[in-house]
Amino acid sequence: MIRYAWRRLRATPLFTIFAVVTLALGIGATTAIYSIVHAVLGPPPGVATPERLVNVTHADGGSIPIIALSYGDYRDLRSQQTVFQGLTGWAFFRFAIAAGTEASPEWVEAGSAEYFQVLGVLPEAGRTFTAADDEIGAPPVAVISDGAWHRVFGGAADALGRSLSINGVAFQVVGIAPRGFAGLFNSGLVSTTAWVPLNSLRALPQQAVGTNRFDVNDRSNRWVQVRARLKDDVSVEQARAEVRGIARQLDQAVPLHTDSNLRLPAYDTSRPWLVRRTIDVPLGEWAAGVLTPMAATLMIAVGLVLLVACTNLANLMLARASTRRHELAVRLAMGASRGRVIRESLVEGVMLAAAGGLGGIVVARGLLIAIGNDLSVGPAVLHLEPRIDPAVMLIALAATTLALLVTSLGPAWQSTRADVRAALSTDGAHASVSRWRGRRWLIAAQVTVSFVLVAVATLSLAQVRAGSQQDAGMSLTRLAIANVDFKAQNYDETRVRQIVDATLAVVARRPDVEAAAWSSGLPVGLSTPPALVGVTADPKQGASVISATPAIFATLGVSIINGRTLSEQDSNASEAVAVISRRTAMSLFGRADATGQSIFVKRFPSSRDDAPKTTALTVVGIAADTDTGVVGRSDRNVVYVPLAQAYQSRLVLTARASGDPDSLVGVLHQTLSAVAPGLAIDQIGTAEAAINGPSNVFLQVVAGLSGVLGALALILALAGLYGVLSHLVERRTREIGVRMALGAARTDMYRMVVRDGLRPVVAGVVVGLVIGVVVRRAMTPFFSRLLPAVDPSVVIVLPILMLAAGIVASYLPARRAARVDPNVALREL
Repeated sequence: MIRYAWRRLRATPLFTIFAVVTLALGIGATTAIYSIVHAVLGPPPGVATPERLVNVTHADGGSIPIIALSYGDYRDLRSQQTVFQGLTGWAFFRFAIAAGTEASPEWVEAGSAEYFQVLGVLPEAGRTFTAADDEIGAPPVAVISDGAWHRVFGGAADALGRSLSINGVAFQVVGIAPRGFAGLFNSGLVSTTAWVPLNSLRALPQQAVGTNRFDVNDRSNRWVQVRARLKDDVSVEQARAEVRGIARQLDQAVPLHTDSNLRLPAYDTSRPWLVRRTIDVPLGEWAAGVLTPMAATLMIAVGLVLLVACTNLANLMLARASTRRHELAVRLAMGASRGRVIRESLVEGVMLAAAGGLGGIVVARGLLIAIGNDLSVGPAVLHLEPRIDPAVMLIALAATTLALLVTSLGPAWQSTRADVRAALSTDGAHASVSRWRGRRWLIAAQVTVSFVLVAVATLSLAQVRAGSQQDAGMSLTRLAIANVDFKAQNYDETRVRQIVDATLAVVARRPDVEAAAWSSGLPVGLSTPPALVGVTADPKQGASVISATPAIFATLGVSIINGRTLSEQDSNASEAVAVISRRTAMSLFGRADATGQSIFVKRFPSSRDDAPKTTALTVVGIAADTDTGVVGRSDRNVVYVPLAQAYQSRLVLTARASGDPDSLVGVLHQTLSAVAPGLAIDQIGTAEAAINGPSNVFLQVVAGLSGVLGALALILALAGLYGVLSHLVERRTREIGVRMALGAARTDMYRMVVRDGLRPVVAGVVVGLVIGVVVRRAMTPFFSRLLPAVDPSVVIVLPILMLAAGIVASYLPARRAARVDPNVALREL
C-alpha cells in the first residue's frame, strides 16, 4: 500500500506539493501560536514539577493588596499548615543595583529561606538561602541570575563572595541561579536580576520598602505573595479545605479592618483565601482578565486557519477522488473491498500528513525566530522563550491527525459510495459532474471562515493604526524622557529639589532643546498617584494631578486656553494654585472659563505609610485637553500644580528637542549621571516609544499575529478556491461541448460556469459578512476606543477579492473548455 500511495502522489506532483504546503502552513501556524501562548501563560520556566505548585492568595483579584497576604498572616499560615512540603513568601521590587559606580533599576525578588527549595531550583554555582540568611539582622546576601552574572560581573569565576549594591546597601553574592530560571515575577516573563532573603529587606532604607511591612499586628498591609508545594499524597482540594479552615480561625482570632486608604472591597474584613494550581493561573491573578482573552483570540484565529487549510485540502482531495471514479469502480467490480480502498486512501493521507507535519515544524520554527524573544513594555523587557517542546509537539500531532481525518477518510468514503454501474458506463476522465452539493458547502464554509478571520484581524490592525494616528492633545514627536524614582533610592526632598534645579539649568539651556521640565508624570502614558478633585472639601471625581515645573506646558506642547500658566513665583510662600484641563473645568463648573475658582484636590500617597492629603487650590489657568491613561482616551480630569508647592518623589524629566529627540536621550542620561552619580533611571528614551509602546504592546502583538494569520487564511482560501473551481469546470468540459454543439453561444457558457462557480462564493461572503460584523461588534468593548463594526476594508475590499478569485477560477477553465470541438464532444456520447 505504501508503494502504491507513493506512486499515486508522484503521479500528481502539483497536487502533492500543494497539499504538503497547505498542511505545513496550517500546522506550523498552529504550533507557533500555541508555543507563544504556552510561553506567556505557562508555568515559570526552570521550576521543577510545576503541577505540584499552588498559589495561595487572599482573594481573586488583580492587585497585590488583594491577592497577597500580610506578613503576620503569612507567618501564621506557614506555622499551622500540614498539607505542603514547603511554603514560601515572596515579593518583587524594582531597586537600583550597582556593582560599581553605575546603577540601574532592576527587578529583585525577596523570598523566605524556603524559596528555592519550594520551587525545586538548584544553583548553577554557590548556594541558595539558608534559614540563617532569613533571620532578622543576618548579613545581607543575594543570589543573582545567570544573566546578571555575565552582565554585571562578566561571568567571572570570583563573582561569588563579591558585593552587589542594592539601593545603596551591600549584599554579598552567595549563589548564581541556573540559566533557565527567571523567577516568579510575571511567571518568569520579566527576568529577575537578584534574589534576597525576605527579612533582609529590613536592611534597606525606609523609603525603599518600609519596615512597618513586617509588623505582625498590621494585618491589612498585604504584600507577601505565597507559593507552596503540595505533599505527594495531598490533593489541591485537601489543601484548599485546610487553608480555608486556617483562614476562618484567623478571622475569629485576629479580625481584619477595612483600610479606607486602599479603597479595597468589602471582603477586606475577612480572609477568603484561595488555593489554585500555579499552572491554572496565567501570569498570576492580575493578568488573567487581560491576557486570557487575547490568548483565546489567537488560539481561535489559528484554529480557523487550520480549519481553512483542512477544508481546502478536503476540497482538493474530493475533486481528485472524482477523477478516479472510473478506476475505483473497476477495482470494486473486480472484488476489491471498500475497506481496502479506504485504507489505501488513508495511507496516502498519512504520507501527506506526515510530510505536512514535518513541514509544519519547520514553518513553526521559522515563525518563532521571526517573531523574536524580547518585547519591551515600558521599563521592563518581556523575555519570551517559545520552544518546540513535547506539549507543542502533541498539539502538532493532534492538528496533523485532524487534518488526516478530514482530508483522507472523508473523500475516500465519499468515493467508494459511488454507483459502480453508473461509473463503469462512462469514461471516468470525461464523466459529467454531479451536483457536488457537499463541495459547494465546503467552498462556502471556507470563504466564510476566511472572511471572519480577516474581519477580526482588520479590527486589531485598525486599533493599532488608530492609536498611531491619534492626536494625543500634546506633541509627542520630539520629546525625550527620563523616569526616576527618587524615594526608592533614599533621596530626600532637599536633595531631589537640588537635582531638579541643576538638571534644568543644564538641559534647558542647550541650543538643541526648546523646553525642559520635571513632572510627577505625564497626562498620557506615565501615570501619577491616584487623586480626587471636586469643588468641596470632600472631592469625588477621579483625576490625574501632575506636579510640574513651570515649563511643562511649553515642553509638552499643551496650549493655555484661559488664564496663565504656572510660574516661578508659585512657591510654598505664595497662594496654592492649579491649572486644570478644559474637560475638568466643564465637569466641575459647567464652563470652560473657570479661572479664579477654588477646587479641592485629595491626593493618595504611593505608600500606605502616609495619609491622604486634601488641598484647596485656586484655578489660575485652563489648559487644552489631552489624552489620559492611554492614547485615544481623554475621559479623565487633569490638574497641574507647581512642583514647588506639591512635592513628589517619582519624577519624569522631559525635554523637547528642536530636531531628532534620540540625540537628547544620551544628553539626559549624561546630565543626570553628572548631577547625581549612581542615580538609577527607571526608563529613558523617546516619548513615543515610552507612551505608545507600553500602552498598546500586547494589542500590537495580537494585531500583528492576527494580521499574519488573516493573510495566511486569505491566501490559502484564494488558492484553494481557484484550484477547486478550476477542477470542477474542467470536469464539465464534455457538457460544455455538447451544449455548444446544440447551439449555445460561448458567452452563454461563460455566464453559466461563472454563475455556478460564484454561488458558493457569494453565499460564503454573505454569511461571513454577517458573522464578521457580529464578531467585530462583540470585540469592540475590549479595545481602548470604539471602532466601527462595519469596516470598509471588510465590506468592500474582501468581497471583491473573493468574488474576483471566483470569477477567475471559473472563467479561465471555462474558456479552455469552450474551445473544445463540439464534434469531439458528440462522438464521446
